[in-house]
Amino acid sequence: MKHLPIGVAFCGGLLLAAGCAPTQLGNNYGEAYYTMMENQILDPKAGSTQDPAEGMDGKAAMTSVEQYRKTFEDRDAEFGKSTVGQGLGSK
Repeated sequence: MKHLPIGVAFCGGLLLAAGCAPTQLGNNYGEAYYTMMENQILDPKAGSTQDPAEGMDGKAAMTSVEQYRKTFEDRDAEFGKSTVGQGLGSK
């Protein structure tokens, strides 16, 4: 038991020394991040042309947005229902 504080101090010193070890990053550090960012660009030349974007027309897009917003209205109407006392009925 006499040597326990010395052993704890020694192990603590080793942990501190290991934390100060030099860190070397590889030559390709960050390359995966930048590759992912570039792969997410659909058309890199999009700003240089005046062609319209492809996709849904305005009326179809507006209809889908309205239907999406209505889902939140329906959910709020059902929020007031209590599900806790559903099985407990009194006569």
